[in-house]
Amino acid sequence: ITIKESHEVFGIIQLEAVKVLKEAIMENSEDACKRLVQYFQENYPDYLWHAVDFNTRYIQSNLSILFEVDYDKTYLLFATKK
Repeated sequence: ITIKESHEVFGIIQLEAVKVLKEAIMENSEDACKRLVQYFQENYPDYLWHAVDFNTRYIQSNLSILFEVDYDKTYLLFATKK
């Protein structure tokens, strides 16, 4: 998993996001996005977190991380203020 881009998300949060997404994919979780959101809602409740299987559409957010998985799948984790 590669972080292609990040907006206002730094250090440990990026590492946590990669770890959670990697675990979800390795466990063949059908909903890796749901796992990301659940983890971040529990651990960073100051934001309302969302994740999508991303296809290059524009999304307005305060925080975001764009992931690439095996060059053929892209996920976006992003947050908006509550």
